[in-house]
Amino acid sequence: MSKKSVPSFTDHWFRGWYGPFPFTDEGVKMHAPSKSGVYQVRDRSGAVLYIGISTKSQLKAGEERGEWETEGSSSIQSRLKRHVTGRGNKTLAQLRTLGRLDGMTFVYHLCDGESARQIESFVTVNNKPSCNDKTERAMLPHSIMVH
Repeated sequence: MSKKSVPSFTDHWFRGWYGPFPFTDEGVKMHAPSKSGVYQVRDRSGAVLYIGISTKSQLKAGEERGEWETEGSSSIQSRLKRHVTGRGNKTLAQLRTLGRLDGMTFVYHLCDGESARQIESFVTVNNKPSCNDKTERAMLPHSIMVH
């Protein structure tokens, strides 16, 4: 994970996001955490192309476990590794095949799996990014400000 321990920016709901980092194999290895949360793949202009979630951390022996690191299937890093190599999302895979990943970046927000699902649901229901292929079911909280 990046040596930066403070989020780079906050969104309009005051959530702290890390990045942007290069959406490349090396960029993911260096900067994506082995923790749970929400991540976005963005184009050169910063527009969100894809939003995804991770509901589980993959910590190494001896690393301290955070409150959100208890459930799920894969880390932010493992999910982004799949996407950058052309797996896990059909549209991102097509962009990779066409050589159109140059200049793309990713950002992430650390949170628990439940919050990640609700944030992703809110975004895909209200302003679905172009590379999110699946129809997501709404899991909206009463207010996403708490996340």
